[in-house]
This record gives sequence, C-alpha cells and structure tokens, in this order.
Amino acid sequence: MPWFKNSMMKRNESELKTLIAVLGFEESIIIGAVLRHKLDPGDRLVILTSRDKEDERAISAKTQLKSFVQQVGMGKPWLELSIIPLSEHDVEETILEILSLLNKEVKENREIIVEVSGGLRVLGLALTLAALFISEKVKGIYLVTEHTKKLIKIPEIRIKPHLSTTLQEIMLTIFSLKEASLEKISSVLDKDLSTVSRQTMKLEQLGLINRESSRPAQFTSTFLGKVFIVLMEESQRERIEIELSFKRPQTPNTKSRIDTQRRKTKQTDQGEQELIKSK
Repeated sequence: MPWFKNSMMKRNESELKTLIAVLGFEESIIIGAVLRHKLDPGDRLVILTSRDKEDERAISAKTQLKSFVQQVGMGKPWLELSIIPLSEHDVEETILEILSLLNKEVKENREIIVEVSGGLRVLGLALTLAALFISEKVKGIYLVTEHTKKLIKIPEIRIKPHLSTTLQEIMLTIFSLKEASLEKISSVLDKDLSTVSRQTMKLEQLGLINRESSRPAQFTSTFLGKVFIVLMEESQRERIEIELSFKRPQTPNTKSRIDTQRRKTKQTDQGEQELIKSK
C-alpha cells in the first residue's frame, strides 16, 4: 500500500489521526474510509456500534474489520482499534457520549476525521451532530453519496455560544444540582437575586436552560445546555467548580480538593516570582 512508505518512522503527536465511523452490516465502507484517509501505524480507528441489539451481519462485519486490521499489519494491529457500543434509542445521551469521545481526541492533539457514509442511520446522525458542535476542531465530516459514490465534505457550522463567567457559573450550578430555583442559585453563587434573575433570562433565550412551571420556578439544563457543559474547556470548568466550592458548605472531600488547589496556586505564584527575579 503506497502510503505506508516511511510510515514506521517516529511521528509527532500532532501527526496522528483518529478516524471515527459507524459500523453497520458491511465492513467494506469503513475499510474504504481507512484507505481513503491513509491511516498509518499509530493512528486510531474508532468504530461506533449499537449496544441495544447486535445483528449477525453486524457481528460478522466487526470480525472482518478486526481481521483487516491484523492482516494489513502482518499479524499485528497497525491501528489502535476501539469499538464503542452506543444506544440507538436515547439519542441525546448518545450525542453527549460521542462529544466526550471527540473531546478526548482533541485533547490528545489528534487530527480528527469523521465518516458518516454507512452504518446505522441513528448513530450516523448522532455522530454528525456531535461533530458539528466542534466542527472547528475536526478536520472534516465526510460522506460518500449513495448514487454517484462521490465523497463530499459537510460544511462547518459553529454553534457554540460565548458566555460570560457569571453565565457559566449559573449553568454549572443548575447542571450539578439537576434543578435549582433562583433563590438556590443566588445562595450558592452568593449573588444578588436580581442579577441571577437577569442572567437566567439570557440563558433561557439562548435555549440553554428551561424554566419548569412550578412554584417557585425551577430551572433545568436543556440538551443544548448539557452540550455546552461537555464542550466547556476542562481548565475553565475546573476553575469555576473550585470557585463554587468555596461558596458551598465544605465536605471533607471538597475541603481536600480546595486545599490541593490552593497549594498548586501558591506553588505557581512562587515559581513565577522566582522566574521574574532570575530575569
């Protein structure tokens, strides 16, 4: 295979690829994608399958795919092959799971390629939607047309809203509590009730939270709100969670986390001061 030339040379992490695709009854579609995108040793192939029910044809396709990976590698796996079972029925949960998976690949600085040409339609749709949420971090979402067999690339769509720190704090508070009233949010965040009221109205308008019809009104995260939480930068989310921890009653575990964070912050500050002095 021509693209294997120099493929055994050591590669930088940024050169590694991850191909994510949906497996149906035919392994040939995924094998075609592997060849088309020229995956090399060290690259990763992530296959999404149904965990609700496995058809004999799907089991056979999975076996053939594993065999292909072994044969091309002359008896040794030349790709990191991961097979992820997902629900066909809980689409929202499946999209969130795929988003977490994509985020993991992004953090490893891999080039992410998404193929939705075959496989179960509901998983293909979930994969497409999840990839669109972070389309700016994905090399491409590809689809081979059924009649002309032409490879097309789905356009990038950026739908992640920019939120202030206060809005993010409210989002995380509602998400972590499952549901919360204005009074509860105000108490947890130690913010004025009128401020919280204005900010929750903004989140409602953005479609990130729901106001439940009860007295007092309870707020819950929408699906889009949960997506935003998953996409929030880990460092940013951790920082806000630590800040919120200071404002909540401290359990032994919470106190330990806060003390650890304080030590890290102190060490970082000391390191920066020493660096300034050395200059």
